[in-house]
Amino acid sequence: MTNEEYIRKRITRQELALLLIQVEDEDVYDEDIDGERRPCGKETYYITSDGQRYWEDYNGALQHECWWLAQNRP
Repeated sequence: MTNEEYIRKRITRQELALLLIQVEDEDVYDEDIDGERRPCGKETYYITSDGQRYWEDYNGALQHECWWLAQNRP
């Protein structure tokens, strides 16, 4: 048995989904009185394996990732 086979037999779909979701931060800008863009913070978003982006919604991303993992390949 390979290490990959060992892991696949012991990991749940949700545990795998947790490992696959990518977390990224993006700068957020706002215009000041002079009309210039100024950074005003960051937003976190989550990217699933099929490229769906979820802004500040980790649970939504996790549900989607679990759904995606359960789908049959075309």
